Amino acid sequence: MDPAHRSTLEEMAGTLFHRGPDSWGLVEVGNGSVGLAHRRLSIVDLSPAGHQPMSSRSGRWTISYNGEMYNTSELRHRLAAGGSVFRGRSDTEVLVEALDSWGVDRTLRAVDGMFAFAAFDSVDRTLWLCRDRFGEKPLYFARQGELLLVASELRALEAVPDLHLQIDDEGLRQVLEFGYSMGETTIFRDVRRVMAGTSVRFDTRSGEMSVFRYWDAVSEARNAKLTRSPLEPVEVLESLLFDSVRSRMISDVPLGAFLSGGVDSSLVVAAMTRVSRQKPRTFTIGFPEVDFDESRYASAVSLHLGTEHTEFTVSHREAIELIPTLGSIPDEPFADSSLLPTFIVSRLAREHVTVALSGDGGDELFGGYDRYRVLQRLSRVEQFVPARGRQALGNYMTSRSWKSVDSMSESWIGRVMPSWLRRRTGSKMTKLGHLLAGDSGEAYRRMMSVNTRPERMIGENVHLSEVPYHLESLGAGWSPSEKAMLLDTGCYLPDDLLTKVDRASMAVSLEVRSPFLNPELFRFAWSLDPNLRVGSRGGKVVLRQLLGKYLPSDLIDRPKMGFGVPIGPWLRGPLRSWADGVLDPEALRESGCFDASAVHGRWLVHRSGELDLSQELWPVLMTQSWMSKRGIRR
Repeated sequence: MDPAHRSTLEEMAGTLFHRGPDSWGLVEVGNGSVGLAHRRLSIVDLSPAGHQPMSSRSGRWTISYNGEMYNTSELRHRLAAGGSVFRGRSDTEVLVEALDSWGVDRTLRAVDGMFAFAAFDSVDRTLWLCRDRFGEKPLYFARQGELLLVASELRALEAVPDLHLQIDDEGLRQVLEFGYSMGETTIFRDVRRVMAGTSVRFDTRSGEMSVFRYWDAVSEARNAKLTRSPLEPVEVLESLLFDSVRSRMISDVPLGAFLSGGVDSSLVVAAMTRVSRQKPRTFTIGFPEVDFDESRYASAVSLHLGTEHTEFTVSHREAIELIPTLGSIPDEPFADSSLLPTFIVSRLAREHVTVALSGDGGDELFGGYDRYRVLQRLSRVEQFVPARGRQALGNYMTSRSWKSVDSMSESWIGRVMPSWLRRRTGSKMTKLGHLLAGDSGEAYRRMMSVNTRPERMIGENVHLSEVPYHLESLGAGWSPSEKAMLLDTGCYLPDDLLTKVDRASMAVSLEVRSPFLNPELFRFAWSLDPNLRVGSRGGKVVLRQLLGKYLPSDLIDRPKMGFGVPIGPWLRGPLRSWADGVLDPEALRESGCFDASAVHGRWLVHRSGELDLSQELWPVLMTQSWMSKRGIRR
């Protein structure tokens, strides 16, 4: 490796200090044709025996690895029985020896964990890029001539000299429509994301690249549905979840958990109290606005379970001061406003622990989102109401400005609607109108979009293509709610939720582990009778039944709250001057991405209080702010 490339690799590693502040390393392999660098956050085996990059005992494989393996002990035992000898206790060593003994495919199928790694095989002279099943850890790659550039975050690629990173039109469109880029697409043209459950093989001699899918949620779910549902589902769930929590509590550094007071995080914490002799540390944050504050529920759960609880109420001033800096936390535009509370609770937890458990994945596996029931009901409406009738009703709903429950309930439409529709007001009412007006196959996409017509905001020089985000793409044999759960697992979970958690937690060097994201739990969830996930009164039926063994019903049966912030009112109030600057027409024109007059016009409507357009304006604000901080123009 020539000195310039080595210097570049050092620069790239330096940009990722927050992901690994404890130590760093760099090695050259393949006669200098490949360089691997690593930043380490020490969790298990804090000794130099866990230092990376690490080579196998034979010297064939060298790895730079980000993540944790939870079945390390089992794999170590199997490898030792086959003759492997270990120098330390780190999961990195087990992983690289597994690659040496079993090869890539068998190793990936054997591992239970969250990971992203680059591993070089000196015999075949191939570089492998691999990512975990659910997409908990990130991995990107780009080509620069004959060079392959790989990094955990895009900011590391920005440190590469003469790498001309240009805004990708499709990535921009996805951010504006959904709030995040999806699948392989990123905000940069020619930079791609390694997909969850995927390995990429790069031949350093020929330059050829091949992609392999070793785990697929749809195939796994289909196979699981063919198995017999367990006779005692609550007991089986308890055993599987508690085992998953136990394995994710292995750590040589202090460990705790996020506790929102919802079903998923409460179950994780309940399991922690049963599988460990130590009192768990739990963390939550609250907001002054009652509609956005779950801290009182978290405190009640903590008191009942007996955890050592830390709570922090976020003042308006602190939250608002942080918002203009949000663009520096993710490495590409990201418009999920819950990034703010996720970052604050991660920062709070990091003052006390280095690892935190979370309840992420419970909704996607066990049917927790309201949209699953809505889709089921819409499919029944479609069976009995002609298309013209649905379209007329939908058009009426979208033509009105529903500002309150009363304004809708007092209208003729409110008097003839079932109660589950009357409770949906404001932007939800408008979105429901769009669902009814369109065909059922588009329903899921409209539910997931924050702006159903992003083309209104984009400059005329930006060329858009269609995003394949359709329930019917999954084929026959699934109910509407099942299709939505599978698309959530493949798109929303890795590209929004897990991206948010990874960037917010890694910004403060905190590792977050998700016990629900376990391949055995996934198979169990999809083997269940559908009514044990999405029931007539709500989702996560079997999770609630299990939680009932540990908490009273009043702490379980309550409406689901999102982990959000009151962006709409804040933009009209304390954030108004900041938004005025970001959405200044001249600044919008300079970025080259937006139709300045259209965006500014929407901003003036929101600012006046006539309509709440915060959902569609927030992606523009985050994208424009991100571009400004990095000096990027289209």
